[in-house]
Amino acid sequence: KTMNLKLKGQTWTDITAPTKEGLALLSQEADLPLRPLLDCLDPELLPKYELFDDKTFIMLRVMLPQNAAKSASLEKITTKIGLFHTPQGLITIHRLDPEFFAEIRKSVNEKPGELDPKEFLKRLFAGVLASYDPTLTALEKRIDSLESMIFGDKKTGSLIKQGYLLRRRLSTMKKIIKLTIDVLAKIAARPEMRWHDFQDLKDEAESNLFYADDDLENLNSLLSLHVALAS
Repeated sequence: KTMNLKLKGQTWTDITAPTKEGLALLSQEADLPLRPLLDCLDPELLPKYELFDDKTFIMLRVMLPQNAAKSASLEKITTKIGLFHTPQGLITIHRLDPEFFAEIRKSVNEKPGELDPKEFLKRLFAGVLASYDPTLTALEKRIDSLESMIFGDKKTGSLIKQGYLLRRRLSTMKKIIKLTIDVLAKIAARPEMRWHDFQDLKDEAESNLFYADDDLENLNSLLSLHVALAS
């Protein structure tokens, strides 16, 4: 599904559920490199920022809180949003339609031509970063529950399994957040951008990273304690 929307001075083309054939056609019609377009189909691609002459490719990952408690794999707890920034406009490519992203599209539809492309990028990053909050909160509660079970003398093999699954989820989140901060820094360093416009986003991203790191450290301590108590 493809929608063409109007930003201030630029066109925004939004593509949902892309196919390999459709992306190959887009590469020819919009004069875009094919490889990063096909990267949008890679379920394990991490956040990144790439330059291709006068075109910029950005890949971001959005958390899926409803899956975070059931899996630790990157492709199941997150979904991708790919973005090409060209002199002609913006192109976004995604399989799922996160709620915040649908809201951005709705606001642009209601007031075409008003949203500045830089403001669009800020809203995009704000939505991506906000998607991490529910998962971090849920994982912190799981760690607290694990701690209660350990100190409640419930020393079973299932605790170790739960702990290591939590550690994998937190490690995945930490990696995604760090890479997202790198992408944010590269965008903010562009001549047409001003860093202070992105300061709040940087602060939020670094706060997320701090909490993920702190939770991971606490979890590792709990797992070490559990092994010591059980031996």
